[in-house]
Amino acid sequence: MLILGQMVVFFLMIFAGALARRYDIIIPNNQEQFSSLIVNIACPCLIISAAMHAEEHMELIQVVETYTAYGLLLGMMCAVGFLLPLILRFRGRLRGAVNLSFWFNNSLFMGLPLVQGVYGDQAVVYMTLFFIPVNLLFFIYGVSSISIHKRRGADLIRMLINPGIVASLIACVIYFAEVPTNPLIMQAFTMIGALTAPLAMMMIGASLRDIHVRHMLTDRKLLLYTFLKAVVLPIPLLIVMKMFVTNPYILGCSLVIVAAPTGGMVAMVALLYNKVAYPLMTEIIALSTMISVATIPLVSVLTGI
Repeated sequence: MLILGQMVVFFLMIFAGALARRYDIIIPNNQEQFSSLIVNIACPCLIISAAMHAEEHMELIQVVETYTAYGLLLGMMCAVGFLLPLILRFRGRLRGAVNLSFWFNNSLFMGLPLVQGVYGDQAVVYMTLFFIPVNLLFFIYGVSSISIHKRRGADLIRMLINPGIVASLIACVIYFAEVPTNPLIMQAFTMIGALTAPLAMMMIGASLRDIHVRHMLTDRKLLLYTFLKAVVLPIPLLIVMKMFVTNPYILGCSLVIVAAPTGGMVAMVALLYNKVAYPLMTEIIALSTMISVATIPLVSVLTGI
């Protein structure tokens, strides 16, 4: 099974990152630099290189179909994310963060390489189209829901202008306008973009050392939430998607979007705007990441995607 094999590869990369942190190759002082390399250079190159490699191009009707499907998926995920912390009775200042942790998943660092490895470059284009609305939703709705203070519009606009969004827009231009690309430039973007998966997985492994594992594994509410998020709730969401969507690339991307672990950006904005929620967010990210090696293939089998 391709997804299981790819997740095993990711797990080995995570383990390599844990070893690198254990032997002080990756240290707290350089983790920020590694993260910046991934966010600002490697991942944008991966997005752009996928557009350069794409052999088939979508018609307008396919673009509309794709964004309609993503709108349905994000709408369902946000609704579930809003209700879940209320049902599990998380206290007030944590509810917005738990909501965000449900629907803003690691579709960039983990999901994008996974989609590429399993479905190929054409699927990466479909995934790239997802980054624009989800990033807009993250900064407009997500940050305001997690924050205990209101954010000014200028702050949100500055946060929206980031390398991931810019790379997604460039990729869309290259893809839809069928811009010819020099083979040497394509090779450079491809080689730099290939750094995304190993570096991102290694950084996840390195960050596990900062987690209080005993507390994480004994917090019943955290364990229940993570089980619901990673295994139980993705199944009905994906079954609904299968009722309305037949495109295998959109369904494959939807699987990764729903079943991927919580994205690291959730902890970053919690640290900035709601420090009370930060410890819980780091634990959700760590736990959902560790079990994703098993849960993503399981959800794939149970939903037939």
